[in-house]
Amino acid sequence: MPRCIEVSGEGECAPCDPATDADTCTNGTTLRECLPSGDLETTICSGSTPLCTTIAAGSACRACAVGATECVDEESDRTCSGSGTWEAATACGDDESCTTNVCRCQNGDTKCDDDDLLRCMNGEWDVLESCEEGCTGNYPTAECEDPPATM
Repeated sequence: MPRCIEVSGEGECAPCDPATDADTCTNGTTLRECLPSGDLETTICSGSTPLCTTIAAGSACRACAVGATECVDEESDRTCSGSGTWEAATACGDDESCTTNVCRCQNGDTKCDDDDLLRCMNGEWDVLESCEEGCTGNYPTAECEDPPATM
């Protein structure tokens, strides 16, 4: 519904009122803006700002969705800041690599924690077993020491 607004000292009817109509995301990649003239403009988000998101600062084309993570490479990830921009990359831990957009251990990897053998399942380390003869080896292929063979 058209609105009567003042543009350059003149009253006219326009599709929107820039004083009261906020910019909106019509979907995840399209921004609808109310221009100072009262006209609506649709922008397809692209390039370095491919997503249309709404945060406290309003709707805009941004680099990322707040809180999202992504792998920068196999050894680091980064998180989307509260303003919709990517933060600096963070290195993965010694026993992690970056897959599925976050640094974490990989299913089936093993490591020693004193005499406990830990195995990664679903990105979390859990004790697989306590090693009676000690734990040996390095991430990602640690194992329990075999007891000496008896004859």
